Amino acid sequence: MSTTIKIAERYFELSNLSDMDSIESMLTDSSTYSSVNTGVYLGRSQIMTMMRSFHSVFESLTWTIDSIIEIRPGVAHIEFSLISLSKHGDLKASTGNEYVLSFDGMLQHIEVRN
Repeated sequence: MSTTIKIAERYFELSNLSDMDSIESMLTDSSTYSSVNTGVYLGRSQIMTMMRSFHSVFESLTWTIDSIIEIRPGVAHIEFSLISLSKHGDLKASTGNEYVLSFDGMLQHIEVRN
């Protein structure tokens, strides 16, 4: 299994746990994040501010990796399913695509497409 696949799977595992400190340790000051749902972010600080805010409105978030492939060195494409339960009791299921790019063992870029 490639390093990029391992990093992507670890990121999903930590996201399911809402383990913000461990996710933060996977990012750098030049990491980027892009999502049609939350916007575009540059660097560990901006990304973590957004992630902490996003996770704070949910009772639980459960992402499942439906398929994962390294489409070129350092670039993983993931098809995922998400079941979310808001703190107000709203249950929602959705699917999407995500690209996770790694460089030097760190998360370089995350792009979510729903």
